[in-house]
Amino acid sequence: MNPPAGGWTSDGNAEIIHQLRGWWDTHEQGRVFESSAGFRLRDGSILSPDVAYASAEALSRLAKGELKSFPRLCPDFVIELLSDSDAIGKLKQKMEDWMTNGAALGWLVDPYARQVTVYRQGEIPVVDGNSVSGSGPVIGFVLNLSKLWARYED
Repeated sequence: MNPPAGGWTSDGNAEIIHQLRGWWDTHEQGRVFESSAGFRLRDGSILSPDVAYASAEALSRLAKGELKSFPRLCPDFVIELLSDSDAIGKLKQKMEDWMTNGAALGWLVDPYARQVTVYRQGEIPVVDGNSVSGSGPVIGFVLNLSKLWARYED
């Protein structure tokens, strides 16, 4: 059981969802999920991302009605947002678990260091700056980090 998010993290998650939904509005395929969604992964675990996107292709493989519960699906794209209550080592392991279970792209967002670790098969670069651009399942999505970082100021 995870503790509830603090104000900064909750607002940060809302900002990420807002921006991803804006991208989704341009093509309306697949689904965007927020932090209360759980996914049954092929290794038997159930994980919940802070933000996720599953493509229409991935969703088409689900049985009718499977989205009512925890779907047997690994999202194509996941975002984990570091909060005060997270241990960075555990969150990095969670990102590796997402990738091992089939995620094509993952972002570990650290608002305190103001950087994003990008997880792709065989590559883990760190991005800092004003934005990070999606690829693969979320090509064309650009997360405006300046707007996100602003959520972490009093």
